[in-house]
Amino acid sequence: MIVQKAYAKINIGLDIKGLREDRYHEIDTIMQTVELGDRITFTEKEKGIYFWCDDYSIKQNENTAYLAAKLFMEEMNIKQGIKIDLYKTIPVCSGLGGGSSDAAAVLRGLNFIFKTNLSYSDLEKMSLKIGADVPFCIRGGTQRVNGKGEILKPLKDFSDVWFVVVKPKDSVETAWAYKEYDKLSDPLRPDMDLIQNLLEKRDILGLKGKVINIFEKAVIPHNPSIGVAIEDLLATDAITSFMTGSGSAVVAVYSEMRQASMAYVSLSKKYDDIYITKTSGGLG
Repeated sequence: MIVQKAYAKINIGLDIKGLREDRYHEIDTIMQTVELGDRITFTEKEKGIYFWCDDYSIKQNENTAYLAAKLFMEEMNIKQGIKIDLYKTIPVCSGLGGGSSDAAAVLRGLNFIFKTNLSYSDLEKMSLKIGADVPFCIRGGTQRVNGKGEILKPLKDFSDVWFVVVKPKDSVETAWAYKEYDKLSDPLRPDMDLIQNLLEKRDILGLKGKVINIFEKAVIPHNPSIGVAIEDLLATDAITSFMTGSGSAVVAVYSEMRQASMAYVSLSKKYDDIYITKTSGGLG
């Protein structure tokens, strides 16, 4: 049995540059892997694709992990079968990239099992057919991400920085969030070059007030629990707090594990879906 971890991602700043001809939005963001993650096991079978998940809200044959397996088996002309068991930890509809990371882990796992020897670059190209965030999740780490998610620029390592993640009661569908963003007349935009510079210098304190997610102004008025969670995190010793992806999860950055631990313990009394984690490096 082969095991792959599917790590969550955090958007440290997120901007939208416009609408592409293919109707995807052009994004500019820094994606960062954290140690919070799902676990996927693989068992070889004679034929077919079998999928199981411990979260029964995940649709059997429509989820990204199954679709990734189907795509890989078809494109690589694999005749053998595989059983995939997915153990969820990353909350769904949270902006933490759980589905994308699961798909990426399936592609990496099948590439290893069936000895197809595809490079990470090959897997990234294949993965874009599944979703815009999947290419980043193939290698993870710290990357500047542009286009619809396919233009990846690895940055200096930003591992071992402590975060607390809260998933408030509201959930957000990505397609809806983009529609709400399109209605904004004057969105608040991040300076992504400044954020990149701060991360590469590991100037964690400098991030205060600088990390902006362009979706917040569109999403929070309809989902007030997100704004409340940001305020709750800011009331701890957080350097800054912001929404990740299209929501609804919010994160807070801490300069030390002790401060993050104290915030986690304190806010665990209010929030069921709360996690303490740290950033991690990528593959390759």
